[in-house]
Amino acid sequence: MKSADPGGSYSLSRRITTAAAWMVAFRWLDRLIGILSLAVLARLLSPADFGLVAYGTLVIGILELFTGLSTDSELIRHARADRSYYNAAWTMNVLRGVVMAALLLALIRPAVTFFHEPRLVAIMLSLSAIPLIQGFENVGIVDFRKQLEFDREFRFLLTSRIVGTVATIIFALLLHSYWALIVGTLFRAVFRIAWSYRVHPFRPRFALAGIRDIFRFTRWMMIQNLASGLNDRLPGIVIGREWGSSALAYFNVAKEISDLSATEIRAPIRRALYPGLARLAERPTHLGDVLISATGMLALLTLPIPLGIALVSDDLVPLFLGEQWQPAIALVQPLCIAASVAAVGTNSQLAYMALNRSHLAAVAVSLRALLVLVVLLLVGRSYGVVGVAYAIAAITCVMTALDYALAPRLLDIRVRRLLAVVWRPVAAAVAMAGAVWLLQLASVPAHDTAGHLWALIRATLLGAVVYTVCVVILWTLGGCRDGAEKWLIALVKEQHARLSRTTA
Repeated sequence: MKSADPGGSYSLSRRITTAAAWMVAFRWLDRLIGILSLAVLARLLSPADFGLVAYGTLVIGILELFTGLSTDSELIRHARADRSYYNAAWTMNVLRGVVMAALLLALIRPAVTFFHEPRLVAIMLSLSAIPLIQGFENVGIVDFRKQLEFDREFRFLLTSRIVGTVATIIFALLLHSYWALIVGTLFRAVFRIAWSYRVHPFRPRFALAGIRDIFRFTRWMMIQNLASGLNDRLPGIVIGREWGSSALAYFNVAKEISDLSATEIRAPIRRALYPGLARLAERPTHLGDVLISATGMLALLTLPIPLGIALVSDDLVPLFLGEQWQPAIALVQPLCIAASVAAVGTNSQLAYMALNRSHLAAVAVSLRALLVLVVLLLVGRSYGVVGVAYAIAAITCVMTALDYALAPRLLDIRVRRLLAVVWRPVAAAVAMAGAVWLLQLASVPAHDTAGHLWALIRATLLGAVVYTVCVVILWTLGGCRDGAEKWLIALVKEQHARLSRTTA
């Protein structure tokens, strides 16, 4: 495996920015392919077909919470990981696949009883092969992330996605049943395995030596993944049990809308950030510089999105989802507040992982899961689904405040440096919110599709202009110092120069 040369923090920051652009591009293309695929498959298969397969994938999702090893994170963190270390990680993945397959087989009868669906026997028998197949994936492709070669990972992921999607559609045309989804999923898993060995020369071997060392790191990742899963699922479990499927549907839709910036921008950027931080594990000062810069970049790019969604939700929800989804508006607003607060988080969990202090990240996520559970039990029945949404917002505020209080001390970073990179996006976002709010006060509420569309366009344009102008003014008044704004301007200039050379 290649050795990692940290290099300068500025040069590395530029590489991380480029890597993040590749991951954001993949995320958006992946979402577009998913939408197009759903549009086709929805016309070939019935909702019942999707529901049957969803039962099986739900069981797989629950098992993944308890068995996720995150060996790739350890390989990325370990700068001197050799072939034997990669072999040990691959062996762990294979064994995990065997365990998951066995557990799926053992859960067939309980699942059939719980869901009252006898057809699950054949479905889960078939789906049990998926984790078994996935465990044999070439662990060498982790190098794409470790060496910040995200253009290669982009091609690998996109090719697998396109081939799997096309295969599923072909099987749907041939079978016209839920088996098309199952066979398509299996085909994609097999293709991805074969493709992983085609795009990377590493050939793994079974090896037990080194497993103990890897497990010291991954055990905390397992706890972190489990706690993260509980954070995501606990509100839905409580809502579904207490208020029924309609309330759960409103909550899930509101959560997906409010998390758009996190899933489509923040998550892929963080995926690129972690290997960059891992390269600087032995240079804490440079690691702190990159972490601070990334925090400013993420705040600048993602903060206005959930805040803007909250402001225009009265028009956005009925326009895109229909009038029957009006109750979701009351949930979108507090959940967007939570997403806005999370947008200025320090990303310290990635730094803890890079510094082999993943237990700190696990403790933080577990504390949040505990708070979610306690608050849900206290406010759930008394304040309803809207109360749950506001509780999530309150917990996010508390955890972000703790993050700013503890992370600078644990990572030897001055809190003033963190505040210096987020205050401009925060101030600009407040100005944006004020401008859009005043516009809405002066406008007549919309009552039809055309009215909602015009109101949404008007508010979005005003918000974008106010936010951008305020950021530029504040940055200029601050002396045009190095930061996210300067990086973005330099990136735009660089891309413009490349385009000019290409068209010349």
